[in-house]
Amino acid sequence: MDERRFHRLWRDSGGANDPAAIFSEVWALYGEPTRYYHTRRHIQYCLDVYDDAAQEMGSDDAVEMAVWFHDVIYEIGAQDNEARSVQWFRDRASPGMHPEFVDDVCRLIMATLHKEAPGDLQGQFVVDIDLAGLGQDWDEFFTDTRNIRKEMQAISDSEFALRQGRFLESLMNRQTIYCTPQFQRHREAAARENIARLLNLLQSNVDWSD
Repeated sequence: MDERRFHRLWRDSGGANDPAAIFSEVWALYGEPTRYYHTRRHIQYCLDVYDDAAQEMGSDDAVEMAVWFHDVIYEIGAQDNEARSVQWFRDRASPGMHPEFVDDVCRLIMATLHKEAPGDLQGQFVVDIDLAGLGQDWDEFFTDTRNIRKEMQAISDSEFALRQGRFLESLMNRQTIYCTPQFQRHREAAARENIARLLNLLQSNVDWSD
């Protein structure tokens, strides 16, 4: 997570509050010891994916800002992390940032609930970035799944398998997992192969140890 990059984005977007102070808070939150997947590494991975995709799709400050903040609040087991991340960002973006820009970022953060595929290109870009890890090599994909499991230690293996299975099946039931042609070309096939393999594993006794 590049602090200078964050400062530049924050200032270019009209942020009036000190970007160094905001970054310090963001850095600390993504480094919370209860996090294993929703970490600084995940945000940096998403930013790398954004940079790569933006070469074809174009850069978008609202999309990049949403990437930085979409998991800034992550309480294990909470159902309102996205909404709380929205409020956390909104509290720090005002005054300074244009209200329409702030609203756009907040809408994009909420899109990472992944309840349905967004109808607008900005939302599609953000959710494709957030789901990009599904299309990694199997070992990296399964490492991410292990880390998600670590964050959900309070539930049993069977409950985790049920919850994760439902979410992944909902993605597999879509016509395409990814919304944009760029991600469909580069990640769709690998993501479907990884998910199908994991769904089979979830039906057995998976060893979640490293």
